[in-house]
Amino acid sequence: MITSLDAISEAGRTIRYAMGSNARTARLTVLMLIAVISWHLLL
Repeated sequence: MITSLDAISEAGRTIRYAMGSNARTARLTVLMLIAVISWHLLL
């Protein structure tokens, strides 16, 4: 769990840095991460 959360945090940080500090992009990124986490939890 901790490793996965760290990986997700790093991924989000990288995406946020690549896309820039755009509010919409950040919000979409968070929604995407939540969707991926939910998908993995369901599986």
